[in-house]
Amino acid sequence: MKTLRILFLLLFSTILVSGCTTNKKNETIQIDIPNAEQYTVLYIQGVDTNGVSSETTSKYITGKKR
Repeated sequence: MKTLRILFLLLFSTILVSGCTTNKKNETIQIDIPNAEQYTVLYIQGVDTNGVSSETTSKYITGKKR
């Protein structure tokens, strides 16, 4: 009985801990830009974990990559 209780606790702890992890860095977001054919340059600006934008979180995209 004690072994079964320890096994259940270990299983429950594993499920609880694995459910708490989220990695949003791998999340893909698609943005639809209206009249996209009229633009030649796209400027993307992001923020770091503190909510501050910088050159490392910004990027210019030129060309017709889709």
